[in-house]
Amino acid sequence: MSKYKILYFLCIVLAILCIVPIITCASLMEQQPWNETSLTIGVYVSIGVMFAFILVAIGIMMTRSTFRCGKCGMEFKGKPFDIIRGAHTNNKRVMTCPHCGTRGICDHEIK
Repeated sequence: MSKYKILYFLCIVLAILCIVPIITCASLMEQQPWNETSLTIGVYVSIGVMFAFILVAIGIMMTRSTFRCGKCGMEFKGKPFDIIRGAHTNNKRVMTCPHCGTRGICDHEIK
């Protein structure tokens, strides 16, 4: 497994884990001993860190991803808009092949 694939999955997991302090801070805001300002700052910092991890993951996916057409088998790099909007699973994504023009499910690999 490549170091970029490990870094990609690590960023996704850490972005998901950033939801925990957001929920915790939001639930503590109703309690009196806590300073509401510091909890609000904690929520914003957690959201910022979460978006940073998401942007790193998207950057890795944009620069290191290759797709293989399900019809003609050609390997190609996707266009950024198609990568973001395409329906996907872990290792498949709906893309348009630049070689045959077919829009369909392509194998996705991060190298």
